[in-house]
Amino acid sequence: MAGLYGYLALPLIIALLIASNRLRYRGWLAGLAFVISLVSLELSGDYAYNLMHWTKSRPSAVESTLTLALLGASPLFLMAVILKRSLRKGIWISAMLPLLGLTALGIQQNYEGRMQSDLAEYQKGVALLLPQTGTLFTRCEVKHRVSGGVAFDEVYAQGHVPKGVRVTLLADPFSSNFRPRYCMGIAGTYRPAVSDPAVMGNVTEIGSLQGCDQTAIYNVAVIERTITRYKAFPVQPFPIHPELSHPVVRTSFQKFRYNAADFDVAHAQGSRAVGPRGENLFISALRPLRIPPNAFPCADRALVLSVQSVERVQAVLPYCVVSWNLFELNEEIYFAATTQEPTPPGGDVMGPDWTRWLFRVEPSALRQLWPIQ
Repeated sequence: MAGLYGYLALPLIIALLIASNRLRYRGWLAGLAFVISLVSLELSGDYAYNLMHWTKSRPSAVESTLTLALLGASPLFLMAVILKRSLRKGIWISAMLPLLGLTALGIQQNYEGRMQSDLAEYQKGVALLLPQTGTLFTRCEVKHRVSGGVAFDEVYAQGHVPKGVRVTLLADPFSSNFRPRYCMGIAGTYRPAVSDPAVMGNVTEIGSLQGCDQTAIYNVAVIERTITRYKAFPVQPFPIHPELSHPVVRTSFQKFRYNAADFDVAHAQGSRAVGPRGENLFISALRPLRIPPNAFPCADRALVLSVQSVERVQAVLPYCVVSWNLFELNEEIYFAATTQEPTPPGGDVMGPDWTRWLFRVEPSALRQLWPIQ
C-alpha cells in the first residue's frame, strides 16, 4: 500500500515542492509529472465503479476515497502550477486539453469494461451442466469449516448441476505429484452467480460423499457418469525431432509471440503413449533457450502434442508447462497439464497466471476440453 500510494502521490508531491519553491520549476519535469498523473487517473474508472457498486471484496471506502482524491488532485494542481509559472500558457493549454479528453475517454472505457466483465461473471450461472449439454468435467473446490469445535469439509462444483445428479470427484489430475483417487457424491443446493468475487456464487454444493480419501485434493468433478477406473496411464521415452515449421506449431508460436529459433529442437524430450483403442499420443518437450527479460522465474518446457504420428501435430502448449499427466478414466485416455505464464506478476496479483489444459485422446484426434474454445 505504501508503494501504491507513493506512486500515486508522486506527481502531487512534485507540484507541492514547485509551488512552495523547494524545487526549481522546470517545464519538462512538471509536464512529465502531469502525464504520469493522467495515466494513473485513466484507471480511476475501476475505483469509481467500486464505490458505486459496493462489494465486500473491494477496497474499503477510506482506501478508495483516498485513491480517488490523489488521482484527481494531482493533475488539477499540476495544471495550476504550470499555468502560473510558465510563460507559454497557450502552448501548454493546447497540449493539455487533448490529453484531458483522452483521459476522460479512458476512464469511461475502463468503467464500462468493468461493468461488462461483472455482468459476464454474473451470467455464467445460467446454463445447466449436464452431459447432454456437452459438459462432462467441471472444477470443484473443498472448503474447510469448523463449527462447534468440529472440523468438516464442504465440497462445491463450479456451475449449475441439477439437484440429485450423481457427481464423481477426481483427485487433482493436474498435480505434479499425481495420486489418482475418486469418490462419489450427489448434487445439492445451487448458489447463483453474484458480481462480488469474494462471495461464493455459481456453484453447486455436493453432499452424500462416499469413499473420499481425506489426504487427497479433489478439484475436478465428473457429471452424471459412473466411474469404474481412474489411474495414471504409462508413457515411454521416444526419440523425437519435431518440425517447428508445421502449420499448427507455426500458428501457435505466432499466437504466443514465440520465435522458433529460441527453442532447442536438437535436445527435445519425447514420450509416447499407446492406448487400448489404438490411441497413439506423442509428446515433444521443447526447452526455451531465451526467456523474456524480467520474467517470473520459469524455465520449464513447451509441449507439442501429436496423434497417430509425430507429424500429425494437434496442439502446442506454451512454456512453462510446470506439470502434465496422462490418465485413464474408464477406457478413455486424457491428457492434463498446467502452464505458468513466464511474465512478472502484475500490481493486482501476487503471482503469475496459471492455465489448466485438458484433452481427450482419441485414435484420430486430440479433443481440447479446457480451456473451452
